[in-house]
Amino acid sequence: MKEKDAFVDFKDHQVVLYTEKEDDSYGPTQTGATSSKDINDMRFKWKNMEDAIIKKIESGEMSMIYYYMMLQELTPSELASRVGISKTKVEKHFQPKHFDHAKLSTIRKYAEVFNVPVANLFQLIHTKDDNLWKKHYMDNEEVSDDHLITQKKMNNPLVVITKIEKK
Repeated sequence: MKEKDAFVDFKDHQVVLYTEKEDDSYGPTQTGATSSKDINDMRFKWKNMEDAIIKKIESGEMSMIYYYMMLQELTPSELASRVGISKTKVEKHFQPKHFDHAKLSTIRKYAEVFNVPVANLFQLIHTKDDNLWKKHYMDNEEVSDDHLITQKKMNNPLVVITKIEKK
């Protein structure tokens, strides 16, 4: 690789590569790590996508089925196959008015596919901002007495926001 082709403008994470210099010799070249730059970009895009989906859930446009499907990077066809229902039915369940009429056995299958408790299909959990807790994962740690757990209704009749925060 030529020295000029190795340059990546990313000061947060620098690496040293051995490249071909202009005089046809080889030597070290300090440059930015493309993988770190790509990961930061991916995290930024992922966070924006998740925030957009959460807004749709809070407004009543989407159900938690859509949220978990997107988090697990499944297509409606893949989800339908895993749950054992049609793709059309899955797509209808994205809308709260149709998910409201889903059979309990189907809801349980969704929960199994997403590896979450059934209750998580009916609530958004906002937790501490220190990333020790995540909105979409189960955690076996106990909540200590210095935390307050509240639930708030939204425009979406099938979902409540559960918030865990320090008192």
